[in-house]
Amino acid sequence: MIGTTILKKKIYHKLHLDSDKVVESFLTKHFHQVIDTYKNIPNPSTTEERKKAPIFVCWWQGEENAPEIVRICIASIKRNAQDHPVVLITKSNWNEWTDIPDYILRKVESSQISFTHFSDILRMALLARHGGLWLDATMFVANPISETIFSKPYWTIHREVANSITRGRWTGYCQAGQPNAFIHSFCRDFFYAYWTKYDKLVDYFLIDYVMDIGYRNLPHMQQLIDSVSPSNQRVLDLDRSFHLVYEQEAYRELVCSQTFFKLNWKRTYATDADGMVTMYQHFLDEQRPFLT
Repeated sequence: MIGTTILKKKIYHKLHLDSDKVVESFLTKHFHQVIDTYKNIPNPSTTEERKKAPIFVCWWQGEENAPEIVRICIASIKRNAQDHPVVLITKSNWNEWTDIPDYILRKVESSQISFTHFSDILRMALLARHGGLWLDATMFVANPISETIFSKPYWTIHREVANSITRGRWTGYCQAGQPNAFIHSFCRDFFYAYWTKYDKLVDYFLIDYVMDIGYRNLPHMQQLIDSVSPSNQRVLDLDRSFHLVYEQEAYRELVCSQTFFKLNWKRTYATDADGMVTMYQHFLDEQRPFLT
């Protein structure tokens, strides 16, 4: 029985790897023009620190209509932004910050492109034009955001992860760069080309496949991604701890250990466990005063 289980896992893993190769082969073949274009773009020679670079967050319906956990996250971003303006992107103001082709907007309106995947396009378009930092609206910022993030040509959360497309080299929910940055411009143009040609997703994780294709085919993109040092290794741990009974030392050690934590507004968390306050309830009690 054990041998059979291990064999099944190996077969599943191989099938998953093969499917990744099929998707990447398809995308590379059909969008080689975008790849070839960026092969001929010269590498940026210098990078200037931008102290006023924006921090972009998006909640399409507006902050006043966001779930409490999202409003807490947005408040934490504003509180720890230092002197950087926090720009909340909504359906009312997004076009004041960037342009996106009409054919993509029509496909969003007809639900051929989900809002999740429209936000992938949106973040790349915003960063390509303005630079700065993109944070998903479910990113809780526990400590002041380091200025070094804004001085680099590219930055993301780099963490050790096995058996995924990214292998921890980047996270779509936390991306930073400078105006006209190589990576964000490449991804934006790849998305534009893809949705010009197709009405459906080849895979849900298109953003990661596009990043990986750039990494494999564009030496400068590989150099930029490899230059990012590991950080925020416990980015998922706060969310994972919410069901546990609150322990002051464990909670403080976690939130003081790094800057960024990824939460999830779709989950329902218990506020008590056998009559004891959970980590989640303590988190709410601690963060709610910042909402007033």
